[in-house]
Amino acid sequence: MVAKKVSKGGGDAGGEGPLQAILLADSFATMFHPITLERPKVLLPLVNAPMIEYTLSWLESAGVKEVFVFCSAHANQVVDYLENSNWLNQPNFSVSTIKSCKAMGTGDALRSIYDMDVIHGDFVLVTGDTVTDMSLTEVLKQHKERKKRDEVLKQHNERKKRDSIAVMTMVIKQSKPSSPATNQELFMAIDPETKELLYYDTSKSDTTRTPLLNDKQDCYIDICSPVVLELFKDYFDYQDLRRLVQVLLDDELERYKIFTHEIHSSYAERVESYRSYDTISKDIIQRWPSYPVIGSGTTIGKHSEVSNSVIGEDCVIGSNVSIDGCYIWNKVKIEDGCRLKHAIVCDGVTMKSGVVLEAGTVLSFNVVIGQDFVVPAYLKVSLLQQPVIQDSDSDEELEYLYAGYSSGNVEITSVSDLQMQAASEVGGAGFIWSVGEEERRHSMAPISADQLVEMITSATDELDISNAESTSEEVGLDSGDESDFNGDISNYARFEKEVEAFFLKTIHEDIEEERIISVVTTLRLLYELDSTHSASALFYAMMKYAVDTPHDNSAYELFQITDGVIELWGKLLKYFLPSIDEEIEVLLKFEEMCVESTTEYEYLFPKILHLLYDKGILQEDAILCWASEKEHADESDRVFVKKVEEFLQRLKERREKKV
Repeated sequence: MVAKKVSKGGGDAGGEGPLQAILLADSFATMFHPITLERPKVLLPLVNAPMIEYTLSWLESAGVKEVFVFCSAHANQVVDYLENSNWLNQPNFSVSTIKSCKAMGTGDALRSIYDMDVIHGDFVLVTGDTVTDMSLTEVLKQHKERKKRDEVLKQHNERKKRDSIAVMTMVIKQSKPSSPATNQELFMAIDPETKELLYYDTSKSDTTRTPLLNDKQDCYIDICSPVVLELFKDYFDYQDLRRLVQVLLDDELERYKIFTHEIHSSYAERVESYRSYDTISKDIIQRWPSYPVIGSGTTIGKHSEVSNSVIGEDCVIGSNVSIDGCYIWNKVKIEDGCRLKHAIVCDGVTMKSGVVLEAGTVLSFNVVIGQDFVVPAYLKVSLLQQPVIQDSDSDEELEYLYAGYSSGNVEITSVSDLQMQAASEVGGAGFIWSVGEEERRHSMAPISADQLVEMITSATDELDISNAESTSEEVGLDSGDESDFNGDISNYARFEKEVEAFFLKTIHEDIEEERIISVVTTLRLLYELDSTHSASALFYAMMKYAVDTPHDNSAYELFQITDGVIELWGKLLKYFLPSIDEEIEVLLKFEEMCVESTTEYEYLFPKILHLLYDKGILQEDAILCWASEKEHADESDRVFVKKVEEFLQRLKERREKKV
């Protein structure tokens, strides 16, 4: 069933019709159970706005003209939401909904869309739990150029029955470090020249001629040709697009080619688990502070403390309540003396006086927790009983067993009836759901120091157990304490301060370089940040030390001091710059410092950039990439690019001579 809305205009410059997109409003996963048994994931609030709002806003801003929203689980809720929103009335941006409650995965969704014959050219494929600000201009250009080359080759090889064709471009980025909070490792092999994907799997292989990479993250944003839809008709029993990708890569005939497009400074993440929900919420607050952290109509009683949390609309919070690192949705009632830490509380929940929610707990819709009840760490509570799932050999079998729930087919008569049925386990109304180790890893509960040390020692051959333990002491960790590492809204800000403090300590105590690397790496993993943050934080510490060193306020003397600091500590900084991503992050941090914290450097930006290049800290590829990514930015974001235009031109000429 398709609910059509006529587009009011808008085609692309290439004359190929308006750019289309398929937005999957069902993740076909169970990670957010029991919440998603009652509401579709794309309608769950993310910093007080439904997830789907972020995805639709991005598609509109990125130049997409026509979006097909495929709804499966709780399809009617998604359709009703869109019909009551402003999305169906936007000029030059068409939104249509497609319903199919029988779809069990992405494969079923794309087969249904193929049968409807609504896709007429290249399209963007994305899920409704995606938050990104990337531009589509460059990846679309690359995708179309490859298709044109394929067409030319086909004309010159008419004898071949079927030529190899480019069918998809996958967006990737530098991955975050492996930790107990992240998903399983991903290995890719990518042709360094053409960017063609040669291998994609969660396990290693010794058969690839190109070195395997395990530092890339799949953003699950794809540019597809209509052939992708046809392939799912051919491979009629496949549900997962990435599994189909593996099959195509293993095809001995090599009929289809898949390429990658790596983003650097742009943001792109999917809300795949409760932990990523927490991380992405913090990112949104940092990057787009216009989103409200406390909704309208909410009241907070006397002597209550709310920190590092997001609270929805029309909530009533009593007196002497402590809320730290939590997400309280709408119309929640929390009575006096309750204590909540790193928890998610859904709409309509009532917590009687004295309730304690320990880290990682989830209260689903309309649950009632009785007076003085303590909900232990990691547990979930719902008005729906937990389904009994037998051991399963595959994800597909598990999805079928869950089908009655995840497809939105649970019959809920009324909230009061459910509360009466579930009145025994939590002193109010709600069934306790048991959780496994996988769910614990993906919960919002902070990682303990013990877990952190274990993670570091297992991931890094150079660090032994004693080394990691002494590192914990240096950064002030108590190995027996479930420390509040995730509580701050800005984990990076805390990380940056820690690195700066430790850098000053190294200057005064002559600490060995290996120890510095060990501590900075530990701190980064502690705050669950990626490798680019180590470089930017250390660079900030170095530059801040230089500007804080007493001088006569002349630009010349500040430059001389900075030159000395870079000369002394440049080798250490270079250790944290293994790729172009980290170098670009340093450039972005330098821009930020010139505008915000250390404005003394603004005038010196061109000279210091040249200095960093001459000393081999920043390579010409990183500098030119930094500049090119700002070509279409606002004038305010191009201030420092303009300051170094002559230097950039010389780098371009030097590169051309090399070629």
